[in-house]
Amino acid sequence: MGTQVQHAVRRDSRKGGRTNVRQRGLSLIDALLAIAVFDIVAVGAGLAMTSSAQTDTLARRESAATNLARSKLEELRNTPYITLTSGSDAGLLPESSASTAGIYSRSWTVTGNAPVGGSSTLAVNVGWSDTSGTHQVGLSTIVAQ
Repeated sequence: MGTQVQHAVRRDSRKGGRTNVRQRGLSLIDALLAIAVFDIVAVGAGLAMTSSAQTDTLARRESAATNLARSKLEELRNTPYITLTSGSDAGLLPESSASTAGIYSRSWTVTGNAPVGGSSTLAVNVGWSDTSGTHQVGLSTIVAQ
């Protein structure tokens, strides 16, 4: 009168116990889910590495531009006050890397009697363009007669 449902079982000789047949191995859904999770993690890691590489490149270029600005500012500070003039140059090669040759331009301005008489403000700007846009680094100082 009642119906009995029997589960398929087998003996596992290694364990000496009984194992449900349905619990052997992974199902197709389990495998697809694992692959999907792996893909999401792999894509995220790839994006993080790409972003890190771009940030590293920008930081190296900013550092090179800052060094170019510092060297010009130091050169201007060691120039006799009376001969200080504004100017510019382009196609600069930073000392640290030949792979960025020619991407920098540098300009400097000498503003006499600023902020007070008998002194000048020296400002140096270094700019460059790359695939992420146009960038600029600027440094300034004041020198007295």
